[in-house]
Amino acid sequence: MTDALDFAKQLRKLADLYEQNPTFPVPIDAVLNVPVDAHTLREVAKAAPSFKKNVVNDYFVLRYDYAPLQLDFYTNRKEVCTA
Repeated sequence: MTDALDFAKQLRKLADLYEQNPTFPVPIDAVLNVPVDAHTLREVAKAAPSFKKNVVNDYFVLRYDYAPLQLDFYTNRKEVCTA
């Protein structure tokens, strides 16, 4: 099983836990940080064009908000910003 498929399986388990226990408290936020190389960041951008592009300090970030969840794919901006 790939890392991505295993991650999706674990997310489903978490969703199942909350569906089976609807009175559980929920997080106010959760940021999922995914460090990647420049090539992978470009592939993510092609696959998910709705992701917002951000620069945060020295990092170029592709962000998707699933409020209260935030998914960030990032790499050093020197790898992707050449100007």
